[in-house]
Amino acid sequence: MSVAGIALWSCGLWGGVGRLAGFVLCVLFAAYTVLLIRNTRKQRQRFLADSVELVGELHPELARSSLGREILWLLVGAAGISLCSYLIVGSGVAIASSLGVPELVISLTVIALGTSLPELMTAIVAVMKGHNDLSLGNVIGANILDLLLIPGLCAMVRPLPLNPKTLFFDMPVLVLLMVLCVAFGLTHRRLERWEGGTILVVYLVYVSLRWAVLR
Repeated sequence: MSVAGIALWSCGLWGGVGRLAGFVLCVLFAAYTVLLIRNTRKQRQRFLADSVELVGELHPELARSSLGREILWLLVGAAGISLCSYLIVGSGVAIASSLGVPELVISLTVIALGTSLPELMTAIVAVMKGHNDLSLGNVIGANILDLLLIPGLCAMVRPLPLNPKTLFFDMPVLVLLMVLCVAFGLTHRRLERWEGGTILVVYLVYVSLRWAVLR
């Protein structure tokens, strides 16, 4: 995730995300996906055996549930989250535009919040149910996809110039937050409450500065 953030920032320092840079970002995402699949295959049998036993012990009702029904609920939940995000983004943009807020600020706050709500709610529910790996993997995976695949594909359609404020303020904050996550995670192999609070405070300070000073 940190490498993806630095890669995107580096593209901006070279004048923006052009088609070639977009292609490189897509290649990086493909390489990451292949590596992930290979690592998963090595652990597949052991994981399946352990997970089936664990599910049977902690959630007997899940062990007896129908796979088709769970897939249906998954699709229904994903559709509901997507609809809510669409409504929040649409109404938020309309309100912000009526207040005369620039598009860049809207995208960095309102749209970012709306499109991140699926990851946020999924992560919170996963943590509440004790599935910490699912919560963290959801967040990390979404960030890697957002940093590599999405700007890469968009740049291949049309080059993406980066606003100087984004390049020299937003991107450094992005990398800083990722470095904090890695540093905190390496301390005790987990994120403590005060460490999560520190990351949240940094983000709130960033948003406040973005709205009050740099808009």
